[in-house]
Amino acid sequence: MKRIPEKCIENPCPSCIAGDVAITTDGRGVVAARDVVVGDRIPGAGEGEWCEVVAAVRVADKGKVFGNFTDDHFVVAPADAPSGTHVVRASGTGAPSREADLVNIATTCPAARATSGELFTPLSTVFCKQLTWDEYLPLYGALMRIVAKTGGFWFDPSTYGSAPGARPGSPTGPPSSPALPGRLSWMERLPDICDTMRSCTARGARCSEFERLAGGWVRQYLPPAQYEQVRRSYPRLGDPDARRGNLLQDVDPRSSSSSDGQEGGRGAGGWRLLLLGPLLVGGLL
Repeated sequence: MKRIPEKCIENPCPSCIAGDVAITTDGRGVVAARDVVVGDRIPGAGEGEWCEVVAAVRVADKGKVFGNFTDDHFVVAPADAPSGTHVVRASGTGAPSREADLVNIATTCPAARATSGELFTPLSTVFCKQLTWDEYLPLYGALMRIVAKTGGFWFDPSTYGSAPGARPGSPTGPPSSPALPGRLSWMERLPDICDTMRSCTARGARCSEFERLAGGWVRQYLPPAQYEQVRRSYPRLGDPDARRGNLLQDVDPRSSSSSDGQEGGRGAGGWRLLLLGPLLVGGLL
């Protein structure tokens, strides 16, 4: 197992789940979140729904959580909330604070269920400042299509380093800008990437802008091994005019590959239909 930090000292701390949160697995019973592994099946939001774990990351031995999550980790309020629809929101600081080891878990479903009944996602306000439910579902579907082809390393904050600059033989990415005080430079552009990605997945807008931003970010912050993984799956990374081989083939709803599996509704029962077709093709299910 790789070495993990004893204490989370980054600002902001990686957004995570407390490692002692109880989670039911199909076949292994109830385990702590820290003991969930890739390939486990854990409950989703729908009744009888099981979701395959595609990333399970130990982030730090110690960090502050409020209840079971860091304050900026996205959780999901169920459909019987006062608004009448599911709500994606930051967990917040309403619960008592404590120190816990930190993990992150991503599954083939947009939300997974802890044994307590809490619904959680693998995302946070570090990536997207805010998301409506209708924006979140297609965005998560696109993320899972990318994960199916490249792997789950995207959810591990230790993957990313400081900017090495554009790699030889690849298009030059956007110029670097200094990180804001107290923040990691790789986090700085994530909200812009999220904004363009959700516009693209939800409405087919700003797709070219997303491809350029995401391509430049990947070139700048991924280590060589992960960068090559992405380039093998997306040889035209960063080129919005390419007909195939760029991220847009799995992000733009007008692309035939990204539109597969997008029918099936926006409720809990439609989540698996949203993702199932692309993930079968990608070999995750």
